[in-house]
Amino acid sequence: MSSKNEIIHSIREQSIEKFEMPALDNLCFLQKDKDNEKWFVDSCELVGGQVIYLNKESNSLHSIIKEIYPQVKNMASNLHIDGMETINPDEYDTPHQLDHIDLAIINGEFGVAENGAVWIEKQTRYRALYFIAENLIILLDRSSLVS
Repeated sequence: MSSKNEIIHSIREQSIEKFEMPALDNLCFLQKDKDNEKWFVDSCELVGGQVIYLNKESNSLHSIIKEIYPQVKNMASNLHIDGMETINPDEYDTPHQLDHIDLAIINGEFGVAENGAVWIEKQTRYRALYFIAENLIILLDRSSLVS
């Protein structure tokens, strides 16, 4: 077997979790009759995201993270979050050192209802954190949604 075939065979043997493609029969694009919040939630869910509401009175970010991501060991954020111990990603010398991060927590500047996109300013030393973490939580205020 050639080295190319060995590599391809090795890749195929990896046990990668497969996910179903989302159903596209209920597209929410260009539905201007919706309020921005509902439109944003529908758009996020359409592309596989999840919107969770935080109420200061009833739940904390820490309790929600423990419920949704109980297996998380390494959380990275340069935000101060009450009751949570996180790794400061800005203390690493190279972005490659972030490859062990299970969950990153960042702020979003504003959300776009039409497509569920969130504008993210550079908040950390390495933007790689947003992509290299296994899971990403983007904190976004409801009042910062635009059409």
